[in-house]
Amino acid sequence: MPSQDRGQDQARIRIVPANDDAERRFLGAIMLDGSSLERVTREIGLLKEEAFFGKRNRLVYHAILERAESSSNFDPTIISAWLESNGHLEEAGGNGYLSSLMNSGADPGSAPEYARIISECYKRRQIIALAGEVTQSA
Repeated sequence: MPSQDRGQDQARIRIVPANDDAERRFLGAIMLDGSSLERVTREIGLLKEEAFFGKRNRLVYHAILERAESSSNFDPTIISAWLESNGHLEEAGGNGYLSSLMNSGADPGSAPEYARIISECYKRRQIIALAGEVTQSA
């Protein structure tokens, strides 16, 4: 009996749709070439912050969006300074994490494709959340 219960518990485990690699590469691409953000916005629209599953990635993207209001320079030093001045640098993974985004193998030319992957995962999470709400209210 215990092994059967374990199998039922494993069947209940859900994998949350997210792609950390795409999120990291997207951020790295934007930091390498700020014009990539404008290209993504033109091609698929501006990603919402909540589209990023990873909290660190969401914070870095928030900093990029804040900077985008006045500049298209998203150099890691500038993003780090913005995060630090707003009390989020450590929460966003620190300077080491920002450097790792730059070294993630990101290709600025692929930024729109990374954004599509992020957006698709976000839409799937929204559908799952909605389905859960419907199930609970039924």
